[in-house]
This record gives sequence, C-alpha cells and structure tokens, in this order.
Amino acid sequence: MRQLGERPSPMHFRSIYFPPDHHKPIFRWLKVSLHVDEHEGPCHRPHLDFINQDPWMVDLKNIQYDDVLKQNLSHTVCFASRDNFRNDGSMVNMSINNATTWAALPNTYEWAGPVVAFGLKGVDTEAPRMCDDLWTADLRSLADYFYAYDDAEVLAQRGSYKEVGRRLDVEKMMTREQFAAMGFTNMSLG
Repeated sequence: MRQLGERPSPMHFRSIYFPPDHHKPIFRWLKVSLHVDEHEGPCHRPHLDFINQDPWMVDLKNIQYDDVLKQNLSHTVCFASRDNFRNDGSMVNMSINNATTWAALPNTYEWAGPVVAFGLKGVDTEAPRMCDDLWTADLRSLADYFYAYDDAEVLAQRGSYKEVGRRLDVEKMMTREQFAAMGFTNMSLG
C-alpha cells in the first residue's frame, strides 16, 4: 500500500476511503472547508463530491460507540455514502466486504458505491463539528459497524466471538497480521 505522504494543508484530514472497485480500503487526505454559522459557530465541511455530485444525496452517519466491543470511541467516526446506494445502480463495495470478512461470517448488509470515513473531535451528545484524523484502530470500529449494521441479531451473536473460527481477543486491538490481511501493510501514519 502506498504511503499517504505529507498533509497537503491544515485543512486536510486523514480519512479512510472504501472504493467500490478495490479490494481494500485506503487512507487518503480529505479536504475540508471552514464554515462559520452565526448561531452554532465554526464547523468543518468535508468535500464529498467524489461520493455524489449532489450534496443533498450524501448520507452521513456518526459512530461514537462500538456495539460489538461494547466500548465508547475516543472520537466520533463519521462516514459518508450515497443516500440511495441500494437502488441507484452503485457497484457493490468490495473494500467494505473484504474489511469485514475477518469475522469469518457473511455480511448481513450489502454496501455499495464509494464510502469515506473521517474523524470528528469529541463524542458529545451534540454533533461534533471539527474534523480529526482517523487511524488504523478506527478501522476496527468501522468494520464492526459495517458488518453488524441494522442487525441486532448479528450483534448478539458476535458479542462474544465464540462462534468465529479465528477467535479474536476483543480486549486488544487487531493484530498486525489481521490489519495486513485487510491490506494495511508497510504504512507510516506519521
């Protein structure tokens, strides 16, 4: 996997991009703009035109808790996808499918089209407003979310991981070998 390189500007943040036609997610710099609202103050607005040209057709979801690991995240992980990806003819997202197969169980939801995840500072009850870099550890929470999305039964089955052929120690981060199996190798996150 290629090195991410230097941050292009203070208005770029490390994100995890899930291209539909690749077999693994990739880190990329996501450009943001600073927007100041007279009532709510400053916030970052990510440039998501590569997800969908129409900004009203981009769906944003915030993850602040890992339901599988039963733990709060250190910051909010937000991901953006096409609003109607299940019906708009978008290609099945192979990088999400591959990022979730370490569980040795089939996915219950078919993700499609391009997806990008980016960080937001804090986990307040109000929506966080300023961007933050994502790290490889955030991939675990994303994989858990994508895998068990909209399926409480899967969460109940996976909570202990006892039925998984390759038992994972949920008390620790994924091993270097598990990240390498998803394509994260020889990376310098600086």
